[in-house]
Amino acid sequence: MESNDKCVFKALEWVTCRFPMENGADIGCESGVFPAMQLYFGIRKVAIYEIRPIEVDHPSCEIRLKNLLENSQGEPRFNLVTCLSTLEHVGLGRYGDALSPQGDIQLANALKALLKPGGILILSVPLGRPCILYNAARIYSSFRLKQVINGLKLLRVYRDRTPMGWARFFAAHLQYGRCGWQPVFVLQNEVRP
Repeated sequence: MESNDKCVFKALEWVTCRFPMENGADIGCESGVFPAMQLYFGIRKVAIYEIRPIEVDHPSCEIRLKNLLENSQGEPRFNLVTCLSTLEHVGLGRYGDALSPQGDIQLANALKALLKPGGILILSVPLGRPCILYNAARIYSSFRLKQVINGLKLLRVYRDRTPMGWARFFAAHLQYGRCGWQPVFVLQNEVRP
């Protein structure tokens, strides 16, 4: 259940054309593709938050090995945060994190705290009939999604409606029996200075 990179690219293009962006952060992108996209669109510095050791060799990227559930106080605030195909795994123990039924909600609150007033969060989670797939991921109902994005203003939604997007949808549905789309949401922090 990976987020669609084309949709993320379009979302970043839309955001960076409309909002001033200086510094960004990415949560949980082990491959580095989303921080690279941020740099491509002119973000000068990107902080990469990960709970597992990773290597990045770019002077504009800074790795922060940190579990944001433990303490996000004192972290810098960013114009842009990407959290793509990550939130649904938090609190399930799959990646060495502690078990927490509300881990995804806690991380969502930590992400909001990382955003500057008016800052943008680009987020993706799988939507469908709600369930937890052992320790792999959560499938989100509209109710749980509202809990995650509470306090954020929805600006745009991107979905892959190409034949390949439909193929991914049906493959996920066959594999998990419950998964729907995994759209990319563009959300804005409504907190004012």
